[in-house]
Amino acid sequence: MYLLTNFCYLFLRTYFLPVHFGSSDWNRNILVPNYNLNMHYLTWAVSLLLMCICHAYAGSRASLANGKGLAAAKQNFVQEAAGRYAKLLDKHPMTTKIVSSGVIGGTGDILIQLLQGRKSSNFVFDYRRLLVFSTVTSLYIAPVIGYWFDWLARMPMPERFKKPGKLNEVYRALYMMVFDQTIGATVITIGFFYAFEFVQKLFPPYSPGGISFLASAYKLTKDSLWKTLVINWYMWPIINFLNFLVVPLQFRVLFSNIAAIFWNMFLSSVANA
Repeated sequence: MYLLTNFCYLFLRTYFLPVHFGSSDWNRNILVPNYNLNMHYLTWAVSLLLMCICHAYAGSRASLANGKGLAAAKQNFVQEAAGRYAKLLDKHPMTTKIVSSGVIGGTGDILIQLLQGRKSSNFVFDYRRLLVFSTVTSLYIAPVIGYWFDWLARMPMPERFKKPGKLNEVYRALYMMVFDQTIGATVITIGFFYAFEFVQKLFPPYSPGGISFLASAYKLTKDSLWKTLVINWYMWPIINFLNFLVVPLQFRVLFSNIAAIFWNMFLSSVANA
């Protein structure tokens, strides 16, 4: 696993990051001021995330292959925390998703603030920024992603795409991922920018430069949507493909939230740029 992590790190550092982040002023200024240090952290974070996903996927499939059944695969994937989380989901499904999304979203904002302020002698932690971002991830991201995943799970697949046996599960996961990364990613990201500006207005001081939050959200969307989607497509297709393929429906929002810790770091830096 250590060798796999190092391989992912070297591959991303050599082939992906120099191409996408190499000379862009937008990425240097918006992602983090301390470019080289934080590209190092970001690369390690994505490498570790990919390693954990592959390990969880292999363990789940191994449990199924050994005849232990889906229950054993679930237990292998989320271990003991799954049972407790499942009970909370049964009793308070939306509240559980809202709270977990807010906590994990806030974690992403805390991490990126600490990284951005690592080399600053006058760094002051922005609690208002943390409150705003946590509110958006809990009250917007959690319900929207939850209902979106439910709809994707119920979405009928055309007959021509259906395959026999277990191959059909792979095709269905791919089919769901394509919808998720085209329509879903675009609409949800636009909604995030508008929700962020709306919540910003709720917590003073709010300084949109003398324009309404709708105009401010439109400007943020116009300036950042495409760049955000491009970076989204480097990370989320493989994550959500595995999410749809091996993770039970009730745990998909949680899995997405955990994977999104590093994504939330990026979103927070873009929204607060």
